[in-house]
Amino acid sequence: MIEKGAGQTAGKDAETVCARFVAAGFAALQHLRPGRFKVAKGGAIVRFDQYQPLAALDRIARTSRAVATALGAGCLIRPDIVHCRAPRAGDEPATARAIGQRSHRPPDATAGRQRGAPAAAGPAWLQTDPARRPRPETQPEALNLIRNRKGKLPHVAVIAVEPMPSRIASLAMGPGAIDGVCHIALSELQAAVAQGGNAGSRESIAAMVEGRMRDLADLPFHLIA
Repeated sequence: MIEKGAGQTAGKDAETVCARFVAAGFAALQHLRPGRFKVAKGGAIVRFDQYQPLAALDRIARTSRAVATALGAGCLIRPDIVHCRAPRAGDEPATARAIGQRSHRPPDATAGRQRGAPAAAGPAWLQTDPARRPRPETQPEALNLIRNRKGKLPHVAVIAVEPMPSRIASLAMGPGAIDGVCHIALSELQAAVAQGGNAGSRESIAAMVEGRMRDLADLPFHLIA
């Protein structure tokens, strides 16, 4: 008999497993997008290149409640997993620098800066507890990622561990700021709904797949785009 882990432990385990999968999946495709990539767990988004200007605001917000209230979650975003690219090392091919040598700024945010901050390629929020609905702050946080970036917009995804289609429909259907909802077992969920779900659940799954729902196995392919 397998004992069910505590909620907090299960969430951390799921985060670790998903981070390892994203890292391994992207590594198998890295010949399509060269560079030094890694998967970071947790931490504020201000650690990454596109959001470095928010670091100063974050420091002020920590000392002023009024400033923190005015900023909202703009500089306090903490994705569970971030797939990031390190700045180009001196021994890497200088193609980007050669192409953009007459420009005031390299075309790739990680190609010529010396600040040393990695660039976020794909933040992801985990929905690991089937007993609760997707986080209500996910969409506003994703909007803040769009508005506050200084450079390329990272791929924003939600990783879902959720057996009820109705609980993830708000993220996977209709307009929104996230690029996709990646389910850890989409094929199994579709099969279960087809076999035992009602007409509404079957229609909901079909609509989500036509929209932003995809299997977690597809996420590494989107990160190389």
